Amino acid sequence: MGSRINNNVINIKDYILLKDFRMEIEVEKEKNISLSFWVYLIDSDTTKFPATIIKQAHLDITSSAPFIVLNEKMITLFPLLHEHKETTNSSNSASVEIKFPLENWIHVGFEVLTDILRLHINGEIVSEQPQSSSLDKNWNSNGPRKIALVGACADDGLQGYDPPLWLSIDLSSTSEIDEGNDGIWNIVGGKASCRRVFSLDVVLLNPMRQAIDKELEIFASLIYVDNGLPVEKTSDDEDPLLTSCDGIEFSNYDRPGKLLHGRASLKLKISQLSSKCENRLFCIKIEIPKFSGYHFLEAFSHPIRCISRSRNPRTSLTWKRPTTAVEPFNKFQSIWTI
Repeated sequence: MGSRINNNVINIKDYILLKDFRMEIEVEKEKNISLSFWVYLIDSDTTKFPATIIKQAHLDITSSAPFIVLNEKMITLFPLLHEHKETTNSSNSASVEIKFPLENWIHVGFEVLTDILRLHINGEIVSEQPQSSSLDKNWNSNGPRKIALVGACADDGLQGYDPPLWLSIDLSSTSEIDEGNDGIWNIVGGKASCRRVFSLDVVLLNPMRQAIDKELEIFASLIYVDNGLPVEKTSDDEDPLLTSCDGIEFSNYDRPGKLLHGRASLKLKISQLSSKCENRLFCIKIEIPKFSGYHFLEAFSHPIRCISRSRNPRTSLTWKRPTTAVEPFNKFQSIWTI
């Protein structure tokens, strides 16, 4: 099973979830195999390595071996029917050391040909390794005749989502936001007579950064940068984040946004001042309630200091990066889609 990414187009019908993947192979008949999948890493510090993405199960005997393995900085493709003594140390495998960028979808492809193993990352060939013909002959004559390539499941510490998407804030769309030299957004908020409407666009993208034509409900909330917890209501019992529609304010809980053709424009107000919250910084978190828990379907704004209209944002609080910032407080997940 392959994927098509030519001309920057992803054909979603070509993909299945990793947990549903199973491919039976007759070794003597099928010499050439190619597969590809998307991977999304949240936090590589808390995962357990090595992680087997696809394993090969021998149908003739009750044994199995890894086929594709992700180590901390290396992805390895093992040959078919190889007796793996050490899954991360094989002279007859194709390996490449790569620093997987966090919070990004990466396209991984591989080919198992008659005499070569080949790995692709984002469409580029990154590793080629000749296969040992003597080893193959030995296994073809004495080893199992059939094997099944089987995808990992939740029990293996991996999660699947189909198709590969991410939610993002279009920073070019923001208005009524003053960004300081420290990268913090200064937004005028507070009492109803003082707070200003600011706007930003949210877009649902595929890994090629193209908007996906989807209609989904989205929800925005105001959280603290240092721990990700919700900002409290004001002393007047107002919700901290409000939606403005035709000049009328609504609690953001009562008026969620909606993606149309993969894009939503949000007009928001903040009622809570940073000075009323021990000068802590805020952040807007946007998520899709239907897919809660998938971190690539969550988007976060820059850190925000909410100031009163009379306050000069250039002389307000300074931002010291917390030990646990908004994006890093997410727990590690590996999201795999074949």
